[in-house]
Amino acid sequence: MKILTSRQNPLIKLVAALQKRKKREETGKFVIEGIRMLEEALVSSVAFDFVLYSPEVGKTSRGKKLLEEIEKKNIKSYPVEDNLFRKLCRTENPQGILAVLYQKNSNLSQIFRIRPGILLIADGVQDPGNLGTMIRTADAVSASGVVATEGTVDFYNDKVLRATMGSVFRIPLIRVATGELIKVLRPAGIKLAVAHVAAKTDYWDVNLKPPVALAVGNENSGPSKVLLQEADILVKIPLPGRAESLNAAIAAALLLYEVVRQSKEV
Repeated sequence: MKILTSRQNPLIKLVAALQKRKKREETGKFVIEGIRMLEEALVSSVAFDFVLYSPEVGKTSRGKKLLEEIEKKNIKSYPVEDNLFRKLCRTENPQGILAVLYQKNSNLSQIFRIRPGILLIADGVQDPGNLGTMIRTADAVSASGVVATEGTVDFYNDKVLRATMGSVFRIPLIRVATGELIKVLRPAGIKLAVAHVAAKTDYWDVNLKPPVALAVGNENSGPSKVLLQEADILVKIPLPGRAESLNAAIAAALLLYEVVRQSKEV
């Protein structure tokens, strides 16, 4: 197969353009990089558009096996000149392979009918590492899904994707306006617990048994006014030390595992 060498090639141009959130939203596509991420994607239900790879990746046994698996699944793949490939990558040490995938559209109303349980709400969370770790932790506790409200970083930001460690392929992700979120939670009888530094009740002292929606707010300003007003319960994470707050990912993990703990109580 002929090696791609031009920056003007339509596939090369698309991968470069997908570094921007606007293009990802317009096309419904996103880019993943690295052997592990592609391995995770291949065993998931995510749909591939195409794969680009450097000929160097086929020189390792793991890379060769991955290319063979891609061929078996009849996924379109194209070799790219190594220097050009490296310029396409956002990672510091590219592993020689990337893929363009289709975003999965999940419906919030359907999720709780299919997988009733825990919903994690990222309310204006802006740090990619935090959001990615929140998705990974939600996957670890088998949450129903992760919701992002207005002002939250894109699920398909490259740093978010790397922080998920593949969990992005295993858990429903939904972006929704806060008002629409409330309209779904209320009729479904799902209690809304919002973490807030000024809350009076410690998170382990309230009933968080599923079905429950847990909201963690913006790293600086906290949860939105709408969520604070609509919350069934405000909970706090005690900070007996000198730190003024925890990052959003740690706060989410504490709340999620408290739900798991309470769910196991007889």
